[in-house]
Amino acid sequence: MLLVANLSDALLVGALSDDGVYAILGRAIAAGAGYRSLYLPHHPVQIKYPPGFPFILALLWKALGTLGGVQRAIGVIHPFVVGAVGGLLWWWGRVRVGVPRTLLLLFVATPFMLDASIAYFTIPLSEPWFMLSWAGALVVWALAEDALPGPRRLMLRACAGLLLACAFLFRTQGIVLVVAAAVALAWRRRSWREWVAALAPALLAVVAWKGMHHILLARGPVANLPDEGEYLDWFATPPGTILPALAGAVRDNIHYYVRELGPYLVGPKPVGQVLSALLLVGVAAGGFACLRRAPFLAASVLGNVAAVLLWPFAQDRLMLTILPFGGLAIGAALAPLILRRAPGPARWLGYGIATIAALVLARQPDVRREGLSALAEARAPRFFVPSKVLLDNSRLIGHAARWLLDETRPTDRVMTDEAAGVFLYSGHTTVPLTPTESRLVPSVFTVPGRYLATHILQDSLTWIIVGWRSPQIMKDFATLRSRCPRVLTPTPTRPADSLFVLHVEPDSACLSSLLPGP
Repeated sequence: MLLVANLSDALLVGALSDDGVYAILGRAIAAGAGYRSLYLPHHPVQIKYPPGFPFILALLWKALGTLGGVQRAIGVIHPFVVGAVGGLLWWWGRVRVGVPRTLLLLFVATPFMLDASIAYFTIPLSEPWFMLSWAGALVVWALAEDALPGPRRLMLRACAGLLLACAFLFRTQGIVLVVAAAVALAWRRRSWREWVAALAPALLAVVAWKGMHHILLARGPVANLPDEGEYLDWFATPPGTILPALAGAVRDNIHYYVRELGPYLVGPKPVGQVLSALLLVGVAAGGFACLRRAPFLAASVLGNVAAVLLWPFAQDRLMLTILPFGGLAIGAALAPLILRRAPGPARWLGYGIATIAALVLARQPDVRREGLSALAEARAPRFFVPSKVLLDNSRLIGHAARWLLDETRPTDRVMTDEAAGVFLYSGHTTVPLTPTESRLVPSVFTVPGRYLATHILQDSLTWIIVGWRSPQIMKDFATLRSRCPRVLTPTPTRPADSLFVLHVEPDSACLSSLLPGP
């Protein structure tokens, strides 16, 4: 289904920003330029992303040589990676704990078939590989639990540890799985040899990568952007405010996921929100309920749910990664209750579950149609639809890149939305116009005009292309127009009706007055 229904051929790489950064990082590695974000001025060392997925992309760049070839390869490879994840989870559920097929269909298979999952998991993002490492570690961990104490169990523990290392090297979030493995070992009171076999490979991978990355960062340069910092910097709140800030983040994130996941499930908005709330509660409850039966699954699900809810911004793809594993925990918790029932009621319960799964799957074409019709009619969708956002961003990238190629010099530097994607299709050095920010730390737009003034001076910008007119950046424009009226000049030509372009003439003395310090 992912092969047939995905939109990857209709999208430009960079439509979700992260996919563009990954593609650029893979190209830099393949070309021998190092672990660097080539789209940014001065080609800074990439700070956030671990190396697993960029190295896969580097291999594809070496083999295929073009961005289009890499994109098409990912569009074919990722559905098989996601299929392998589903197969491993299905095997674990059926063979390991005997979860009924109807439960696995609803809670494990259905999340992979949501329109949002199809949109995200078929473009150059690391989530499919992270999920594959997680599912592989879960299966190998179960085999180790079944093995008798001795060399075979230690070997299986070591294999699970290697898969935990892979999970971390694909996504920093994988560190949660390492903690979950330690919790599972402590829960079962395993020997120190098993602790070493299971955790040593993962910890060595963490230490090795962090050490190498520290050396790269020390050599620099490092980008001066809010979304190009260490993840821990996103939690650097003023002293004494971290707990209230985290509590607020959890509250806001829960509200976001209940609101946004609901329309993916059923049509009526209130019903969808109730179902999404029940699903999130069920994932947490299922994790706690199967702690004794499957401590590694339970700890990994609960840990990842906690990490996503504490994260300083919400995005549906973060929760979609967890849903199949959380669904497996729900199935493992419900299976004993269903199997103890008489065959008749259990059979009717299975019919009811299968009906719910069918309704959710039948909803997905409506979600896709809503995104496409909203795009065609140039209106806001009735609910959040990832495919509409990705297609909108692709259109912005295409118009901006084409305009830059036709109207500017290759040496010009541009500040724009979807900066990584614009670089991939135009070759122009770019700076993000509206960077992703943590809600827990002060915004770079706190002082109006400072963000724009800083990067005009620091990065020698010559053009600004505005697509998504966020209130913060529009306030920056208003400040510069009033304080330094000669800096920004609107141009009569536009890439598209929805975009506008400003030519930059730096006035160093005036712009410096907007910056802090001497």
